[in-house]
Amino acid sequence: MRVELWDVYDDMRNHTGRTHARGVEMRPGDYHLVVNVWIRNAKGAYLLSRRAPDKQPFPDLWECTGGSALAGEDSLTAALREVKEELGIALDPDGGRLFRTEKRVDDHKDSWLFDREVDLADVLFQAGETCDARWADLPQLRAMAASGDLAPTILCDLDPLERLTTVYFIRHAQSDQSVHDDRTRPLTAAGMQAAAALPGKLKGIAFDAIYSSPYLRAMQTVTPLAKARRLPILEECDFCERRIGGGWIDNWEEYSRCEWADFGCKHEGGESLGEVQARNLAALTRILTAESGHTVAIGTHGCALSTVLSRFISGFGRDQYVELLPKLPCVYRLTFIGQECIDLKEL
Repeated sequence: MRVELWDVYDDMRNHTGRTHARGVEMRPGDYHLVVNVWIRNAKGAYLLSRRAPDKQPFPDLWECTGGSALAGEDSLTAALREVKEELGIALDPDGGRLFRTEKRVDDHKDSWLFDREVDLADVLFQAGETCDARWADLPQLRAMAASGDLAPTILCDLDPLERLTTVYFIRHAQSDQSVHDDRTRPLTAAGMQAAAALPGKLKGIAFDAIYSSPYLRAMQTVTPLAKARRLPILEECDFCERRIGGGWIDNWEEYSRCEWADFGCKHEGGESLGEVQARNLAALTRILTAESGHTVAIGTHGCALSTVLSRFISGFGRDQYVELLPKLPCVYRLTFIGQECIDLKEL
């Protein structure tokens, strides 16, 4: 029988270069890596599996998928393998979010979240590990915890899951540059087609609310998503694109270099990037408070979005802004616990 080996880490999560055999007591000061993996569907319910009757400890109790990382695996690789082995589900590695880490007596534990639709009939159970599967939303999880039906190893994740807020910033699709009025510039035919494809690309995500800049191109971009999810679009003026002042900018490159070099730079009657960032972050803060624990979409603009990203991505500047400009539309997913951004990813 093959011995399962774990990598050994110190208390600061530095790899020691040593391995440890499962079943042998770990030395004081040694740690291994453990993962919990939560899968959430579009209704906001979480996939649970039932531990096999003879699986110790906690036989017959319900839990999310989890286990120990094998030697050579990082946290994400371990999470993907555990779900594949125990449930027969292949997850997209780009869809994972690390939302919690904890140092325990002899392990470093990571908790992951994936948004994914799963048909329970397609779940394949690993002999001796799992024997059943079900979906449960957060109130049901709380009730199961109170009744003792959940494995105690997952209880520590419930509070962070309730406070987990996911924000999808959706930069508008291609707009008609022949219309110089910022508020009324519409999408092109190609832009409308790209917007119509967004509900399919964001399939499986349980949106609770959709916000948008009131500018026409942003509203038109999120309208198909709002209709597909049967949600109203909540207009938020503070997500508007920055006001340039002085009309249309002919020498855009020179102006762009100036404003990104100095967040206080602006034309008379216009806004600096610092001012744009301040109002966008203020609006985001309000939404994180009002929509705590929810998943929301926000229709936005290239420059406005870039100022938000520069707050959370170290080194984000004009070069990254320029790279973003041809992406019409583009989607960034930001995950928060409270007001703290714990994950940011371009989809």
